[in-house]
Amino acid sequence: MCQEQGYDFILTAHHADDNIETVLMNFFRGTGINGLTGMQPAHQQIRRPLLFAKRSELEAYLKRHELLFVQDESNLHDDYTRNYFRNTVLPMIAKTYPEVQQNLLENISRFKEVDILYRQELSRVARKLLVQKGEEWYMPVLLLQKRRR
Repeated sequence: MCQEQGYDFILTAHHADDNIETVLMNFFRGTGINGLTGMQPAHQQIRRPLLFAKRSELEAYLKRHELLFVQDESNLHDDYTRNYFRNTVLPMIAKTYPEVQQNLLENISRFKEVDILYRQELSRVARKLLVQKGEEWYMPVLLLQKRRR
């Protein structure tokens, strides 16, 4: 936890490859558009400053600057779903689609743009449908059903 200058937040070392794995797991689990946008750089108290970089880029940086890092031994085994995607699924897909990682990162960016538009439209529709009665707000079901047609 970082407590510099009065801020309380958790820094993680999540990187672009982790984000790709997250989106694929969300996709296969079944998700809405939000699950396809991946991890956010900042969410509540969590900060992920390395999401922009691929693992290979981070490893090259460490090597170039002669910096050490610790590899979690569990990452090498497929005991966890994320590791299975990392060690087996993605390499298998890359045999047919060598640019799979870059393509997925570009798709994540597009999904984020779609999510913004989706939320804007939801907000616009909600403003049209919401009815205030006293201090409470309602969305009449009949009005909502009419919009679907």
